[in-house]
Amino acid sequence: MQTHGTPGMITKRDQTQKRLGWATKLETELEVTNRPTKHDSNAVGLDQSWTANYALEIAGDIAKQFVTALRLWEPRKYAGLGPGYLLRDSWKTYRGISGDVERVLQPEFGQRGRTFHRSPVTLEEADEGALRNHWTDVGPYCRQDRQAETAVKQCLSRFNRMYERSAREDRLLDAYLGFETTLLRGDPGSVLSKRAAVLLTDPGDVDIGETRAFFDGVRQVRNQVVHNDVTLSESLLADHPGPNEPQEYLQTIREALARTVVAYIGLLDGPSNSIQTINQTILSRRVDELSWGENDTE
Repeated sequence: MQTHGTPGMITKRDQTQKRLGWATKLETELEVTNRPTKHDSNAVGLDQSWTANYALEIAGDIAKQFVTALRLWEPRKYAGLGPGYLLRDSWKTYRGISGDVERVLQPEFGQRGRTFHRSPVTLEEADEGALRNHWTDVGPYCRQDRQAETAVKQCLSRFNRMYERSAREDRLLDAYLGFETTLLRGDPGSVLSKRAAVLLTDPGDVDIGETRAFFDGVRQVRNQVVHNDVTLSESLLADHPGPNEPQEYLQTIREALARTVVAYIGLLDGPSNSIQTINQTILSRRVDELSWGENDTE
């Protein structure tokens, strides 16, 4: 749906000036041809009322998959899902007024009626090719429907929850669980920050120590929140690497989680391949090649 208004228009005396223009949003449209035939388990979707509802379910899954990929593309920005509409031809359609909305579907990940205005994802024309390549690489891994079984599905579920939670502490805990379901899979006794450092930085990179220090700080902040029931505040973050402002700190963590997912996808041969195998071979070898302390444990 699109809305527009006159630039500079003021709606009421006590309201702020609204500068409204054409607003175009990503739209996926499925056209369904209904057949007035009853359906059964062997002829799914032939009933008129059932077919369109099934199309809404498919459209919701497509939207969730693409939005997840878009969030990995711009993790510091907000990419969300608006409502879906089931349209039926009616007298409004025939008179050229509008499509008749029979049902509204909220495909958002647990969010109903919430609206976000900060930092939306926008695509520059020069980025179109890069985004297409990104979709080709990560899109198959971003399915969130029930039938999907990908190596990063559990982590991406936590990643998406960071956009849904209202409490900052919950977003932090979801992020850390996302790191654990990837970096520690198959070897929970290993040091998470070491694996994060070797996964996200090239061998010999001068920032590898900084990356590890950041993840050690995330673990310490998470432990303070879980074990001491503290809130995510500037005073808590002052002693740890990264931004002191809680919202910016969470954006930095979200970006690190997105980079972690994309890095694993780059090492996987297919959506059903094993992160555990990567951890026990590639990452373990890289960790062993670095001279960190022998008594270094989480």
